Amino acid sequence: INLYHASENAFHPEDLRILEAVASLTARGVENAREFERNRESAYTDALTGLYNIRYLTHALEQEIARAQEQSGRFTVLMLDLDHFKEINDHFGHGRGNDVLRELGARLQAKVPEGGLLARYGGDEFAVVLPDADASAALPVAQELREAVLTYAAAETAAETPRLSVSVGAATFPDDGDKVEVLLRHADQTMYADKGRRTSRSNSLRRAA
Repeated sequence: INLYHASENAFHPEDLRILEAVASLTARGVENAREFERNRESAYTDALTGLYNIRYLTHALEQEIARAQEQSGRFTVLMLDLDHFKEINDHFGHGRGNDVLRELGARLQAKVPEGGLLARYGGDEFAVVLPDADASAALPVAQELREAVLTYAAAETAAETPRLSVSVGAATFPDDGDKVEVLLRHADQTMYADKGRRTSRSNSLRRAA
């Protein structure tokens, strides 16, 4: 806080006392506002990856449903689950597993289109919200996210986790549901269906070899 006066020595000690009191109150108010903002951000942020958490995801989906209903629009939710992630924790410890989640979170975030949202759903699962995207528009995004995981596994952790990949499921509003829990459940179910298909194919290839 700065005070100016055209005359020299215009301010008296009493002015300084009042100014210090005002400054102290103002500083306390600013710090309280900053602390409130930090608490609000931490409530919606995953501590490990820095991504949005499931609480914020639910809030965002509720808003997206309201917007889509008002505009007769569509949007798609993608659910991603890392394959063979448990092997990282089992063989190299949870510290390395946490590093992989942080690094992959950043890689996935870079592939989410502008206006989209990436959240850590829990464990080794991530969720992506794609506003104004139907199932066909979401497909290339899902493929880019899948490729991001495969590229990471090949370039960064090939020696440690050569089998790391990702299963992806999708749910489109309103085709697959018009409520948050229904959309998330459908995306989760299709993700596990994708995991089952690819696991069966992988086992068939190993038997053939």
